[in-house]
Amino acid sequence: MRDVIASIEGEFRRYRALGEGAFGQVSDVDLGRAAQGDGNSMAVLIQHIAGNFASRFTDFLTTDGEKPWRDREAEFTARPGTRDELRKRWETGWETLEAALRSLSDDDLGRSVTIRGQPLSVREALHRSLAHASYHVGQMVMLGRSLRGDQWRFLSIPPGMSAEYNRAPSLEKIPVLRAGPQEDIAAGIVRAVTGPAWHGPALSEVLTGIDAAGASARPAAGIHTIGELVRHITFWCDDTLSRLGRRDHPPEPAQGADWPPLPDGLDDHGWEILVEELSQRHRALADAVKPLSQDLLRSSVPGRTVVFEDMLRGVVEHAAYHGGQIAILRRSLHGV
Repeated sequence: MRDVIASIEGEFRRYRALGEGAFGQVSDVDLGRAAQGDGNSMAVLIQHIAGNFASRFTDFLTTDGEKPWRDREAEFTARPGTRDELRKRWETGWETLEAALRSLSDDDLGRSVTIRGQPLSVREALHRSLAHASYHVGQMVMLGRSLRGDQWRFLSIPPGMSAEYNRAPSLEKIPVLRAGPQEDIAAGIVRAVTGPAWHGPALSEVLTGIDAAGASARPAAGIHTIGELVRHITFWCDDTLSRLGRRDHPPEPAQGADWPPLPDGLDDHGWEILVEELSQRHRALADAVKPLSQDLLRSSVPGRTVVFEDMLRGVVEHAAYHGGQIAILRRSLHGV
């Protein structure tokens, strides 16, 4: 049986498509252009994602995930190659991951693997890798959009197209009926905000030191501010919480509702309240997940083509995706 593994494979494919959609829109010159504040270029992110996959998923079940032949530092410092070289590295990394996943069944999820000598279950290792990929793919998408400006081709629902998408939601995942560990999901939701997060800094870490002015600063036209990203993440956490056990919840929010604006005249105290709300909402969602029944986790979300467990795990991926973007914006503001 491969219900759980198949669902994880689908999520990895989704983030691969997003990364390749960003990669394909950026010019050869811009591939090596670093983000503001001496951040990572898209080429560096491609090298890092590929290197991580090659190391983690070569002989996945039988050897440590941090291979002695991996040079992680070089992924961030080595001069990026040509587009063809980068694409080959990217494809090799993803093919290594996909080959490892094809060899797994749901019976393998409880087996133990190690990363840097630390034991964890196969289930944990796969979800940590998925969060890591979503974090850096989110950065790739933000870099691509900032570099392309008005020429950017949207990779998810374009602004103003929510109603049309809701009529034909072709991007949603196929429902997968399976059981899921409530405690693991709840812990992942909390760690996405407070840490430790294996994909990179947790939300609370990337937001440390950001004041109201930084939260409101817009680096370029069409790019969301840190504050807008925080409110967006909080909105979807609240939306997910309100869907649990409710059959009368609208399938999707009203157009634009998931990007609530920052309050006018936001000061540091108001910003602190918004950051605390981010943590409170995720803790509330985690608390609501723990007593959920297996039947509910297996059931489809009303009006959508996902089951509740997929939706809940998506909260963690969503936080990682946008957390990576916040990390880029923070570096452009503070250089750290």
